[in-house]
Amino acid sequence: MERLCVAWFRDLLKEGIDIIYMDDIIIPSIDELYGIKRLSRVLPVASEYGLELNLKKINFLKSKIEFLGYIIENGNISPLDKTAAVQNFPEPKSVKQVQSFLGLTGYFRKCIQN
Repeated sequence: MERLCVAWFRDLLKEGIDIIYMDDIIIPSIDELYGIKRLSRVLPVASEYGLELNLKKINFLKSKIEFLGYIIENGNISPLDKTAAVQNFPEPKSVKQVQSFLGLTGYFRKCIQN
């Protein structure tokens, strides 16, 4: 299904209008008006290919969402529950423990800018 969605929404993906994972679509925007404009570009494509939308699962114009184990809010991406593991990680006492800690923190790389 993801391959089909990517093919159907290819032009919008190139413009950054939507993000697709499997059969979930996110339409990021900087404000409500921009979000409505982007939504008005996505819905005709969904209609053209007969995609059925589950109104129980749809969230419109949210400033904060949970998606694939992350919280997305105001352009920032934060892991949902994994930060406790880093905060509670015991102080490394060996090279192997340092490597283990670095492996754990590497997970957060995409959440830290620059």
